Amino acid sequence: MKILVVEDDPKWREAIVDYLMLKGHEVQDVCNGIEAIKVIAQSTLDIVLSDINMPEMDGLQLLAHVKKNQPWLPMILM
Repeated sequence: MKILVVEDDPKWREAIVDYLMLKGHEVQDVCNGIEAIKVIAQSTLDIVLSDINMPEMDGLQLLAHVKKNQPWLPMILM
């Protein structure tokens, strides 16, 4: 699976990315919702795994954007 991880805490982001890669997934990561929107627009993803509490754009705002523009793309908020 191609997974986008959106997490502002570098330690959590690294841990999540490492785990998913060990499980054989192709993983991209960004540190906020604004960067996520750019990646989502330019990539073919299977799922987005996003933190809820982030600066600039939180996970709920990102979810609203994705559901409006790419309603087929599943998201998990953590």
